[in-house]
Amino acid sequence: MNTLIQRLRLRGPLAAVAIALAGLATTGASAQSLAVLPVTIQMEPGQMATLLTVINQGPVETAVQIRAFSWHQNDGSDQLVTSDEIMVSPPLATIQPGGTQIVRLVLRNQVVGREGTYRVLLDQIPPPAEPGVVRVALRMSLPVFAEPATRVAPDLSFHIEHENDQAYLVAVNNGGRHEVIRDVTLEAKNGANLTIDSTVSPYVLAGAKRRWPIGRAEGAAPITGAYNLTATTNTKPLKRSVAVVQRP
Repeated sequence: MNTLIQRLRLRGPLAAVAIALAGLATTGASAQSLAVLPVTIQMEPGQMATLLTVINQGPVETAVQIRAFSWHQNDGSDQLVTSDEIMVSPPLATIQPGGTQIVRLVLRNQVVGREGTYRVLLDQIPPPAEPGVVRVALRMSLPVFAEPATRVAPDLSFHIEHENDQAYLVAVNNGGRHEVIRDVTLEAKNGANLTIDSTVSPYVLAGAKRRWPIGRAEGAAPITGAYNLTATTNTKPLKRSVAVVQRP
């Protein structure tokens, strides 16, 4: 039983981030290829509209649905909420092979005080499957950041906390703009490193926090004291001393 999983490659500035939703069939599976430009949408202060380009790289026409959501983080988890703060046009489209579709994103009101954060979900609507073939649908989730008129910046603090038997690295953003945190390492004074779950989203939104589970081998020493944190962000390398605290 063969399954084909569609892979979308980065090509210069052109990229697509997708989750393949695949089923199994006795004779095979098929997928269509979509790409978008840009993959991260940044709206400057006072900017009320922007454009998203969707490209059909496959051999047959494909239909897509585009929806916009308000994006929040609650206790370290991402939440998408239906909202009329941002609108998309058109919400549905059919794209010919090799063709493109321009999608317009419009803010209904100017962002005030803190960066506005949204996500655009683009879902492929697969055609009816041929006998013995399962279509593979694609979903793309694109972040949208809208700057307020006043200058804002991230303001990060870190600590390590325990919940039940699991330890977490926690980043708290008290600033007015999101930050992206990647390539995190935690080193103890004796030189031993703690392993961070790299599959967790790197975004820490304004006024929110993000938690990364910390791996710990069976029989390893307890996670206590302070650790040296190094990471990369949108703007510069990051170095901090991180302490273990009790969870509030």
